[in-house]
Amino acid sequence: MAESPKRRWNHGGTRWPKIFIAAIADVEATLCTNVQDSAEIEDGEDVIKDLKNILSDLRRNAKLVPIPDDGASGIEAFNAELEYLGPITWHNAPWLYCECYMYRLMHTCFSMRRTPFWKTYDVFAKQKSGALKSSKSVIVELVQWFLKINEKTHEHEVKDEKTLKALLEEMIQVSLWGNATDLLLLISVSVEELQSRQGKKSRELFRENVVDDDTEQVWDLLSSIQSSDKSQEIHIVLDNAGFEFMTDLVLVAYLLSANYATKVVLHGKDMPWFVSDVTAGDLESSLNTLENAEFSDPVTNDEARSLKQFGAELRRHFESGTLIYEADPFWTTQLSYAYLPEMAPRLYKRLAAAALVIFKGDLNYRKLVFDGLWPRTTTFQHALGTLGIPAGAGKPGLRILALRTCKADTCVGLQPGKEEEVDPHGTREWTRTGKYAVNSFCDAKGGPGSMSANQKTEAYTA
Repeated sequence: MAESPKRRWNHGGTRWPKIFIAAIADVEATLCTNVQDSAEIEDGEDVIKDLKNILSDLRRNAKLVPIPDDGASGIEAFNAELEYLGPITWHNAPWLYCECYMYRLMHTCFSMRRTPFWKTYDVFAKQKSGALKSSKSVIVELVQWFLKINEKTHEHEVKDEKTLKALLEEMIQVSLWGNATDLLLLISVSVEELQSRQGKKSRELFRENVVDDDTEQVWDLLSSIQSSDKSQEIHIVLDNAGFEFMTDLVLVAYLLSANYATKVVLHGKDMPWFVSDVTAGDLESSLNTLENAEFSDPVTNDEARSLKQFGAELRRHFESGTLIYEADPFWTTQLSYAYLPEMAPRLYKRLAAAALVIFKGDLNYRKLVFDGLWPRTTTFQHALGTLGIPAGAGKPGLRILALRTCKADTCVGLQPGKEEEVDPHGTREWTRTGKYAVNSFCDAKGGPGSMSANQKTEAYTA
């Protein structure tokens, strides 16, 4: 697993306790201000008690115990792997397993309550909503930029291939670098610092820091879809709520408007997950924020018109069925995505039927590549394991695009000499800062871009 003992201590000894302390404070505040029913008060007190018990176990490095059955799926997989791993503690368990375990265990503090209020409570909702509403200036900039492009697209002012390609590249870059605002790792960063990263000038500056850039293959694929008469779905496995999700929605709106897709399927989480991941509640909150133009800072009439226009366009897509949201329980397990065909066969078949599946963010990337400490020059296709094997013998293949800013040790797809270029002193810290990113594509389905992927594999392993 791609975590050193020191890094595991940073998570288990410092960061994870802060998450529980914040969760307990949130529930206590909610009990004081929003809850009056006696059953809800009792349930809220039980939530606090359970959260404090987990925090105590975490601090004293207790053994991990089986997750209690709350009636939802996925728990069997956690408990089976826990039994396989043998006695492990909070501070020495494999990172990918342990952090997923932590959020699933935390969820039972709520899901096992009697009252609907606490059973469906999102303990991170206030954080996510606050981050969204404090990002007015960059969201307005982003929305107005998109609306101008969208207007020209509808009026057929953008026709030549060079400009179309540049626009698509820009949309992908916007979605890629939106991940740099990850709430979980920037929990102490000020709004001003977030905004400096989110501005357009910063996006242009960061573009040169994409260490594995498969934009050409993605363009080959999507341009062929655009010129086709076939109905084509694109699926996006989401990461963070807030500003990043807004960048994803801009990408979605552009893919639909420019006929790169006839339908887009968004995949979120079925429970609060990793503090900032998108849930159905976050989707509705984001749409309402746009439609009502409600932010922490004042909104001008011109800004409100733009925000409401964009919100109305997204709402129309949802109402017409060209944009849908789903939340399969598989996404809130600890399993690497190579287990998709075995553990979530229906979901896998849906993804395999899509023209492209875009995976956003650090956790999705780590699950795609087994969270492995691969040599940096390992191809993305190889690190995907069975997901990278071309379709055949009755096995459908996936077209995968991973958009990820690097915040953990695992990273593949680099050409020889690239790591020495970005890390001349050999500190190996470059993968953890969010300064660098990957735009990694693999076509195991066949079609435009697949030959390029194969040639790339041969070149790296020769």
